[in-house]
Amino acid sequence: MKVAAPQTMLFLDLETTGLFPQDPGAAILEIGMLAVEVPTFREVAAWSTPVARPYKEGDPLTGCDDYVRTMHTDSGLAAELPGGMPRKEAELAAVEFYNAH
Repeated sequence: MKVAAPQTMLFLDLETTGLFPQDPGAAILEIGMLAVEVPTFREVAAWSTPVARPYKEGDPLTGCDDYVRTMHTDSGLAAELPGGMPRKEAELAAVEFYNAH
């Protein structure tokens, strides 16, 4: 009996300033990707990065409503944003992860 080679499934997660991309202040704050083997869902690889963006001095969560601001502050993402990867660089790194898996 021939066993098929494992396949990989990728999951993409974005953390954003809110749920309305048409909002002029809307921005991606973090990109995360997970590669798993199918059908076992064993993790093959994971990658994530906070994404730097222009913001008012001292407020990396500019444009977030109170609910989103609290969520990203409590999770620690807000503290990571000032050292985040520039957006274009983050996009290229996400594509590299995708191509590798």
